Amino acid sequence: MAKIISSNSIDRERMVALKERKKLARQVEVALESKRQADLEEKKRLSDHRIATKIAQINGTAAPAPLQAKASVAEPEVVAETVTEAVVDQEAEAVSEKPAPKQPAKRTYKRRTKK
Repeated sequence: MAKIISSNSIDRERMVALKERKKLARQVEVALESKRQADLEEKKRLSDHRIATKIAQINGTAAPAPLQAKASVAEPEVVAETVTEAVVDQEAEAVSEKPAPKQPAKRTYKRRTKK
């Protein structure tokens, strides 16, 4: 990929800010995907245990040992929350940098009315 070099500092700053926002968005996506994968794995583990228990009941064999509560990893959620807060803050700053909309010009003459 070729590097884009801007002619003025404002455009360079915008490009740097855009790159940072995209990097943060990718980090959020990675954190959310890892959390989703962990949730799917836990769901699969519980489902497999439930199925094994039912099969043991049907066959008349000993049921598997009860599942121990798995220690949940809260770090991806914290990272996702922190990164999303940073993205929201940056987007708020980007929105606040825009100039206020122009007000319509005031009339300097009196408006004629029908008589």
